Amino acid sequence: MARGNTLAFFIQGQSINHLHLSFLVDAHSMGGMEHTPSTNCSCGGHRHWFHRMVMKLVYIVVLAVAVYTVGAGLIKKYVHEIASPVSNKSYTLQTYKDQYGDECNVAVVRLENDELYATDVAQAGASSGYGADVIVSQIEQAKEDPQIKGLLLEVDSPGGSPVGGEMISKALKALGKPSAAYIYDMGDSAAYFAATGATTIIASPFSSVGDIGVTSSFVDYSGSNAKAGNTFEQISSGKYKDAGNPDKPLTADELTLLQKNVDEEYQTLVDEIASNRHLSTSTVTALADGAAIPGSEAIMKGLVDQLGDLTTVTAWFNKQLHTDDVVLCDPNQVDQ
Repeated sequence: MARGNTLAFFIQGQSINHLHLSFLVDAHSMGGMEHTPSTNCSCGGHRHWFHRMVMKLVYIVVLAVAVYTVGAGLIKKYVHEIASPVSNKSYTLQTYKDQYGDECNVAVVRLENDELYATDVAQAGASSGYGADVIVSQIEQAKEDPQIKGLLLEVDSPGGSPVGGEMISKALKALGKPSAAYIYDMGDSAAYFAATGATTIIASPFSSVGDIGVTSSFVDYSGSNAKAGNTFEQISSGKYKDAGNPDKPLTADELTLLQKNVDEEYQTLVDEIASNRHLSTSTVTALADGAAIPGSEAIMKGLVDQLGDLTTVTAWFNKQLHTDDVVLCDPNQVDQ
Protein backbone atom coordinates (compact mmCIF):
# COMPACT_ATOMS: atom_id res chain seq x y z
CA MET A 1 0.00 0.00 0.00
CA ALA A 2 1.33 3.44 -0.91
CA ARG A 3 2.27 5.78 1.97
CA GLY A 4 0.26 9.02 2.07
CA ASN A 5 1.25 12.38 3.52
CA THR A 6 -0.92 14.05 6.16
CA LEU A 7 -2.36 17.49 5.62
CA ALA A 8 -3.19 19.41 8.83
CA PHE A 9 -5.77 22.17 8.76
CA PHE A 10 -6.22 24.42 11.87
CA ILE A 11 -8.73 27.17 12.39
CA GLN A 12 -8.85 29.33 15.49
CA GLY A 13 -11.71 31.80 15.87
CA GLN A 14 -12.16 34.45 18.52
CA SER A 15 -15.80 33.99 19.40
CA ILE A 16 -17.39 33.75 22.84
CA ASN A 17 -16.53 30.10 23.16
CA HIS A 18 -13.19 30.47 21.33
CA LEU A 19 -13.59 27.90 18.58
CA HIS A 20 -10.60 25.63 18.21
CA LEU A 21 -11.00 23.22 15.33
CA SER A 22 -8.45 20.77 13.98
CA PHE A 23 -9.06 18.87 10.79
CA LEU A 24 -6.74 16.13 9.67
CA VAL A 25 -7.05 14.79 6.17
CA ASP A 26 -5.10 11.98 4.58
CA ALA A 27 -3.31 13.53 1.66
CA HIS A 28 -4.16 10.69 -0.67
CA SER A 29 -7.81 11.70 -0.41
CA MET A 30 -6.89 15.15 -1.68
CA GLY A 31 -5.25 13.83 -4.79
CA GLY A 32 -1.70 13.82 -3.44
CA MET A 33 -1.07 10.09 -3.05
CA GLU A 34 1.20 7.75 -4.88
CA HIS A 35 -1.25 5.42 -6.63
CA THR A 36 -0.67 1.92 -7.88
CA PRO A 37 -3.51 0.94 -10.22
CA SER A 38 -5.42 -2.16 -9.19
CA THR A 39 -5.26 -5.16 -11.52
CA ASN A 40 -8.18 -6.90 -9.85
CA CYS A 41 -10.97 -4.33 -10.21
CA SER A 42 -11.60 -1.92 -13.03
CA CYS A 43 -13.71 0.27 -10.67
CA GLY A 44 -10.76 1.20 -8.41
CA GLY A 45 -10.18 4.56 -10.13
CA HIS A 46 -13.81 5.54 -9.67
CA ARG A 47 -13.68 4.52 -6.01
CA HIS A 48 -10.63 6.73 -5.31
CA TRP A 49 -12.20 9.60 -7.24
CA PHE A 50 -15.34 9.27 -5.10
CA HIS A 51 -13.29 9.27 -1.87
CA ARG A 52 -11.45 12.41 -2.96
CA MET A 53 -14.69 14.21 -3.73
CA VAL A 54 -16.22 13.22 -0.36
CA MET A 55 -13.18 14.43 1.57
CA LYS A 56 -13.11 17.69 -0.36
CA LEU A 57 -16.79 18.21 0.44
CA VAL A 58 -16.13 17.56 4.15
CA TYR A 59 -13.22 19.99 4.03
CA ILE A 60 -15.42 22.71 2.51
CA VAL A 61 -18.25 22.13 5.01
CA VAL A 62 -15.92 22.27 8.02
CA LEU A 63 -14.28 25.42 6.70
CA ALA A 64 -17.68 27.06 6.11
CA VAL A 65 -18.88 26.17 9.64
CA ALA A 66 -15.68 27.52 11.18
CA VAL A 67 -15.84 30.80 9.25
CA TYR A 68 -19.52 31.21 10.11
CA THR A 69 -18.90 30.57 13.82
CA VAL A 70 -16.00 32.98 13.98
CA GLY A 71 -17.87 35.64 12.05
CA ALA A 72 -21.04 35.29 14.10
CA GLY A 73 -19.05 35.57 17.33
CA LEU A 74 -17.29 38.73 16.21
CA ILE A 75 -20.53 40.29 14.99
CA LYS A 76 -22.30 39.45 18.26
CA LYS A 77 -19.46 40.97 20.25
CA TYR A 78 -19.48 44.12 18.12
CA VAL A 79 -23.26 44.57 18.35
CA HIS A 80 -23.13 44.05 22.13
CA GLU A 81 -20.43 46.67 22.52
CA ILE A 82 -22.08 49.37 20.42
CA ALA A 83 -25.47 48.72 22.03
CA SER A 84 -24.24 48.81 25.62
CA PRO A 85 -24.15 52.14 27.47
CA VAL A 86 -20.81 53.30 28.73
CA SER A 87 -20.25 52.19 32.29
CA ASN A 88 -19.50 54.66 35.04
CA LYS A 89 -16.09 53.04 35.46
CA SER A 90 -14.90 53.59 31.89
CA TYR A 91 -16.41 57.01 31.20
CA THR A 92 -14.41 60.18 31.61
CA LEU A 93 -15.04 63.70 30.38
CA GLN A 94 -12.07 63.35 28.08
CA THR A 95 -13.69 60.28 26.51
CA TYR A 96 -16.60 62.47 25.43
CA LYS A 97 -14.41 65.34 24.28
CA ASP A 98 -12.19 63.12 22.18
CA GLN A 99 -15.19 62.02 20.10
CA TYR A 100 -17.50 65.02 20.18
CA GLY A 101 -15.21 67.99 20.62
CA ASP A 102 -15.27 70.58 23.35
CA GLU A 103 -18.81 71.87 22.97
CA CYS A 104 -20.27 70.17 26.08
CA ASN A 105 -20.34 72.20 29.28
CA VAL A 106 -22.41 70.16 31.76
CA ALA A 107 -20.95 66.84 32.88
CA VAL A 108 -23.29 63.86 33.24
CA VAL A 109 -22.61 61.24 35.90
CA ARG A 110 -24.85 58.24 36.44
CA LEU A 111 -25.87 56.68 39.73
CA GLU A 112 -27.94 53.80 38.51
CA ASN A 113 -28.74 50.09 38.64
CA ASP A 114 -27.96 47.45 41.23
CA GLU A 115 -26.64 48.20 44.71
CA LEU A 116 -24.42 51.13 45.67
CA TYR A 117 -21.16 50.27 47.42
CA ALA A 118 -18.53 52.56 48.89
CA THR A 119 -15.81 51.11 46.64
CA ASP A 120 -15.73 49.70 43.15
CA VAL A 121 -17.28 46.21 43.03
CA ALA A 122 -14.09 44.72 41.58
CA GLN A 123 -12.38 45.64 44.82
CA ALA A 124 -15.37 44.86 47.04
CA GLY A 125 -15.68 41.38 45.55
CA ALA A 126 -19.39 41.77 44.84
CA SER A 127 -21.07 40.09 41.89
CA SER A 128 -23.02 43.19 40.91
CA GLY A 129 -23.31 46.82 41.86
CA TYR A 130 -21.09 49.85 41.52
CA GLY A 131 -18.75 51.90 43.64
CA ALA A 132 -19.30 55.41 44.94
CA ASP A 133 -15.56 56.01 44.58
CA VAL A 134 -15.90 55.81 40.79
CA ILE A 135 -18.72 58.37 40.81
CA VAL A 136 -16.78 60.64 43.15
CA SER A 137 -13.81 60.47 40.78
CA GLN A 138 -15.99 61.66 37.91
CA ILE A 139 -17.38 64.51 40.02
CA GLU A 140 -13.82 65.56 40.84
CA GLN A 141 -12.93 65.51 37.12
CA ALA A 142 -15.80 67.92 36.48
CA LYS A 143 -14.64 70.13 39.34
CA GLU A 144 -11.13 70.47 37.91
CA ASP A 145 -12.19 71.01 34.29
CA PRO A 146 -12.60 74.74 33.53
CA GLN A 147 -14.78 73.98 30.52
CA ILE A 148 -17.38 72.22 32.68
CA LYS A 149 -19.80 74.70 34.21
CA GLY A 150 -22.17 72.31 35.94
CA LEU A 151 -22.91 68.67 36.68
CA LEU A 152 -25.96 66.45 36.28
CA LEU A 153 -26.29 63.35 38.46
CA GLU A 154 -28.79 60.98 36.84
CA VAL A 155 -30.29 58.72 39.50
CA ASP A 156 -31.97 55.34 39.12
CA SER A 157 -30.97 53.17 42.07
CA PRO A 158 -32.60 51.41 45.02
CA GLY A 159 -29.73 52.52 47.24
CA GLY A 160 -27.19 50.52 49.18
CA SER A 161 -24.32 51.60 51.40
CA PRO A 162 -24.94 54.76 53.47
CA VAL A 163 -21.19 55.36 53.28
CA GLY A 164 -21.45 55.40 49.49
CA GLY A 165 -24.35 57.83 49.65
CA GLU A 166 -22.40 60.10 51.98
CA MET A 167 -19.33 60.05 49.71
CA ILE A 168 -21.32 61.18 46.66
CA SER A 169 -23.30 63.76 48.65
CA LYS A 170 -20.11 65.37 49.99
CA ALA A 171 -18.45 65.36 46.57
CA LEU A 172 -21.44 67.20 45.08
CA LYS A 173 -21.41 69.79 47.86
CA ALA A 174 -17.69 70.37 47.28
CA LEU A 175 -18.11 70.73 43.52
CA GLY A 176 -18.33 74.52 43.60
CA LYS A 177 -20.52 74.52 40.47
CA PRO A 178 -24.28 74.20 39.94
CA SER A 179 -25.42 70.61 40.20
CA ALA A 180 -28.72 68.87 39.65
CA ALA A 181 -29.80 65.39 40.66
CA TYR A 182 -32.39 64.02 38.24
CA ILE A 183 -34.36 61.07 39.66
CA TYR A 184 -35.94 59.57 36.56
CA ASP A 185 -36.96 56.24 38.08
CA MET A 186 -35.65 55.23 41.54
CA GLY A 187 -33.97 57.51 44.02
CA ASP A 188 -34.30 55.52 47.20
CA SER A 189 -32.38 55.11 50.46
CA ALA A 190 -28.63 55.75 49.98
CA ALA A 191 -29.26 56.87 46.39
CA TYR A 192 -31.59 59.60 47.67
CA PHE A 193 -29.01 60.49 50.32
CA ALA A 194 -26.45 60.96 47.54
CA ALA A 195 -28.85 63.13 45.53
CA THR A 196 -29.39 65.52 48.46
CA GLY A 197 -25.86 66.84 47.98
CA ALA A 198 -26.88 68.45 44.67
CA THR A 199 -27.93 72.08 44.35
CA THR A 200 -31.40 70.95 43.27
CA ILE A 201 -33.34 67.69 42.85
CA ILE A 202 -35.61 67.22 39.85
CA ALA A 203 -37.75 64.08 39.67
CA SER A 204 -40.22 62.41 37.39
CA PRO A 205 -43.70 62.50 38.94
CA PHE A 206 -43.77 58.71 38.53
CA SER A 207 -40.37 58.12 40.15
CA SER A 208 -39.77 56.41 43.48
CA VAL A 209 -38.26 58.77 46.07
CA GLY A 210 -37.15 58.52 49.69
CA ASP A 211 -37.17 55.12 51.38
CA ILE A 212 -35.17 56.79 54.14
CA GLY A 213 -34.08 54.31 56.78
CA VAL A 214 -31.44 51.80 57.83
CA THR A 215 -31.64 48.02 58.00
CA SER A 216 -29.38 45.19 59.14
CA SER A 217 -31.96 42.44 58.94
CA PHE A 218 -30.91 38.91 58.02
CA VAL A 219 -32.23 35.36 57.86
CA ASP A 220 -31.54 33.17 60.92
CA TYR A 221 -30.50 29.72 59.70
CA SER A 222 -29.92 28.24 63.15
CA GLY A 223 -33.25 26.38 63.12
CA SER A 224 -32.51 24.79 59.73
CA ASN A 225 -29.03 23.88 60.91
CA ALA A 226 -30.43 22.14 63.99
CA LYS A 227 -32.85 20.09 61.88
CA ALA A 228 -29.98 19.11 59.59
CA GLY A 229 -27.89 18.05 62.57
CA ASN A 230 -25.39 20.88 62.17
CA THR A 231 -23.94 22.44 65.29
CA PHE A 232 -22.50 25.97 65.45
CA GLU A 233 -19.09 25.84 67.12
CA GLN A 234 -18.31 29.32 68.38
CA ILE A 235 -14.59 30.08 68.43
CA SER A 236 -14.15 33.82 68.78
CA SER A 237 -12.78 36.47 71.08
CA GLY A 238 -14.97 39.29 72.25
CA LYS A 239 -18.54 39.00 73.42
CA TYR A 240 -20.07 40.42 70.26
CA LYS A 241 -17.65 39.11 67.63
CA ASP A 242 -20.20 36.65 66.23
CA ALA A 243 -23.19 38.96 66.59
CA GLY A 244 -25.24 38.78 63.41
CA ASN A 245 -23.84 35.46 62.26
CA PRO A 246 -26.84 33.86 60.50
CA ASP A 247 -25.84 30.36 61.63
CA LYS A 248 -26.55 31.12 65.29
CA PRO A 249 -29.47 32.76 67.11
CA LEU A 250 -28.99 36.27 68.45
CA THR A 251 -28.64 36.69 72.16
CA ALA A 252 -30.62 39.45 73.86
CA ASP A 253 -27.45 41.52 74.31
CA GLU A 254 -26.49 41.09 70.65
CA LEU A 255 -29.93 42.20 69.50
CA THR A 256 -29.70 45.27 71.73
CA LEU A 257 -26.28 46.14 70.32
CA LEU A 258 -27.27 45.77 66.67
CA GLN A 259 -30.46 47.76 67.13
CA LYS A 260 -28.48 50.53 68.87
CA ASN A 261 -26.08 50.69 65.92
CA VAL A 262 -28.93 50.86 63.42
CA ASP A 263 -30.64 53.62 65.42
CA GLU A 264 -27.43 55.67 65.54
CA GLU A 265 -26.89 55.34 61.79
CA TYR A 266 -30.53 56.26 61.22
CA GLN A 267 -30.21 59.44 63.26
CA THR A 268 -27.04 60.45 61.43
CA LEU A 269 -28.76 59.83 58.09
CA VAL A 270 -31.76 61.94 59.10
CA ASP A 271 -29.52 64.78 60.30
CA GLU A 272 -27.47 64.76 57.06
CA ILE A 273 -30.54 64.78 54.81
CA ALA A 274 -32.19 67.52 56.87
CA SER A 275 -29.06 69.66 56.56
CA ASN A 276 -28.67 69.07 52.83
CA ARG A 277 -32.33 69.75 52.08
CA HIS A 278 -32.64 72.69 54.51
CA LEU A 279 -35.41 70.94 56.39
CA SER A 280 -35.93 70.51 60.11
CA THR A 281 -34.86 67.25 61.70
CA SER A 282 -38.41 66.66 62.88
CA THR A 283 -39.72 67.02 59.32
CA VAL A 284 -37.29 64.49 57.93
CA THR A 285 -37.86 62.13 60.87
CA ALA A 286 -41.57 62.12 60.11
CA LEU A 287 -40.77 61.17 56.49
CA ALA A 288 -38.03 58.67 57.32
CA ASP A 289 -40.22 55.65 57.93
CA GLY A 290 -38.56 53.48 55.28
CA ALA A 291 -41.35 54.07 52.75
CA ALA A 292 -40.74 55.20 49.18
CA ILE A 293 -43.18 57.74 47.74
CA PRO A 294 -43.84 58.89 44.15
CA GLY A 295 -42.21 62.05 42.90
CA SER A 296 -45.58 63.77 42.73
CA GLU A 297 -45.87 63.39 46.52
CA ALA A 298 -42.18 63.94 47.25
CA ILE A 299 -42.32 67.51 45.96
CA MET A 300 -45.11 68.32 48.42
CA LYS A 301 -43.00 66.88 51.26
CA GLY A 302 -39.93 68.90 50.34
CA LEU A 303 -37.84 65.91 49.24
CA VAL A 304 -37.48 67.25 45.67
CA ASP A 305 -37.59 70.73 44.17
CA GLN A 306 -39.16 70.23 40.75
CA LEU A 307 -41.01 67.66 38.70
CA GLY A 308 -39.94 67.16 35.13
CA ASP A 309 -37.63 65.47 32.66
CA LEU A 310 -34.35 66.21 30.87
CA THR A 311 -35.90 69.25 29.22
CA THR A 312 -36.63 70.60 32.70
CA VAL A 313 -33.06 69.81 33.73
CA THR A 314 -31.58 71.62 30.71
CA ALA A 315 -33.80 74.65 31.35
CA TRP A 316 -32.60 74.75 34.97
CA PHE A 317 -28.95 74.73 33.92
CA ASN A 318 -29.60 77.44 31.29
CA LYS A 319 -31.05 79.63 34.02
CA GLN A 320 -28.23 78.90 36.49
CA LEU A 321 -25.49 79.50 33.91
CA HIS A 322 -27.21 82.49 32.26
CA THR A 323 -27.02 80.90 28.83
CA ASP A 324 -29.11 79.11 26.22
CA ASP A 325 -26.25 76.90 25.11
CA VAL A 326 -26.16 74.09 27.67
CA VAL A 327 -24.78 70.88 26.14
CA LEU A 328 -24.77 67.74 28.27
CA CYS A 329 -21.64 65.55 28.21
CA ASP A 330 -23.75 62.40 28.02
CA PRO A 331 -21.74 59.16 28.44
CA ASN A 332 -24.40 57.18 26.56
CA GLN A 333 -23.49 59.13 23.42
CA VAL A 334 -19.89 57.91 23.52
CA ASP A 335 -19.08 55.15 21.05
CA GLN A 336 -17.25 52.10 22.36
